[in-house]
Amino acid sequence: MTRKWQPFPLGTTPAVLVRSVPSVLRRTTGLKNDGTESVGGADTYKVTGQVAASVVAPLLGVSASGKTVSFTIWVGQKDSILRRARVDGPVAPKEPSDIARTVELSKFNEAVTIAPPATG
Repeated sequence: MTRKWQPFPLGTTPAVLVRSVPSVLRRTTGLKNDGTESVGGADTYKVTGQVAASVVAPLLGVSASGKTVSFTIWVGQKDSILRRARVDGPVAPKEPSDIARTVELSKFNEAVTIAPPATG
């Protein structure tokens, strides 16, 4: 474990995980309201549960470990907007037991300028 940021495998993006939250939630067991937290300045509900690694592995572009992992989302109290999604535990074989994948969303309704990459 390097404790450093690592890139997602080619063919996957954090957006895939975010877009798939509703389908993952439908297959999550033991869902419970785990209190409230502030995420990016917004008051949120923290919802936790357990899901089979096989459910999230395709979203992350890895093969499944056959284990169960923790799945947590933070949803805005006032606007019900997803603010953060996190998967804790080894989704793929041979991953460390303390691996975590987190996607945090922020700056809603703000203009974004995307510059094309330099050519040549």
